[in-house]
Amino acid sequence: MKKLIALVLATLMLLGLAACGKKDEAPAGDTQNQQGNTATSEEGDPAEYSMDYWAEKYPGENICPFSIEIDGVEYSYYRVSGLDEGTMATWIKTPMNWNGWHLVGNDIVNGDETYKMTSDWIGDNPEQSFSSGCTVTTEPYSSSGTEK
Repeated sequence: MKKLIALVLATLMLLGLAACGKKDEAPAGDTQNQQGNTATSEEGDPAEYSMDYWAEKYPGENICPFSIEIDGVEYSYYRVSGLDEGTMATWIKTPMNWNGWHLVGNDIVNGDETYKMTSDWIGDNPEQSFSSGCTVTTEPYSSSGTEK
């Protein structure tokens, strides 16, 4: 009886270890809820653009985290205070903008031009302060310049 119980426990332990093994990554095309929904071109929040990545790339610099909210979900971004002038208009020209935020006229839009930053974040003197921990708000954008 003891041998049977030991065998059952050993089997359960092996199954438990197998279940805790490394999971396969999501398929390459599956970006939903990684960095936006499937309606945006956001490509996730890959490890190569983490706080550790930027700290290694810019040693000794102050790395400031912030978020960009898209359709109610916040996504992590970073800035190095010495690389921009403290505005979104200058941040988009830095390497920290790894996924394509850019100017279209007076709007700052995402890579596939489906969302834009709200007006309080744009311009040379934006209403909202671009600081560590802030959340940049967005709204739907269409190339006609009107909201979707």
